[in-house]
Amino acid sequence: MVDEATEYFILGSDIFVQEAAKTFEGGNIMRKFSGWVFDNQNVIRFTFAATVTICLVILTIYFFLKFMQFTAQ
Repeated sequence: MVDEATEYFILGSDIFVQEAAKTFEGGNIMRKFSGWVFDNQNVIRFTFAATVTICLVILTIYFFLKFMQFTAQ
């Protein structure tokens, strides 16, 4: 049974990932129409990968702390 805060956190991170994916796609479209916006695709890939990695690290720490709190009770 997940509490309300965890539920909202999961929902929020899901929306964040969707928005990040939209931004990533938008970057590709922008590059097709105007080459000067994103000359280097690696920059987009790196930024996207870094964002996802940071999110995963934060989620991992959050759930680890939640688990520790749960076992302490």
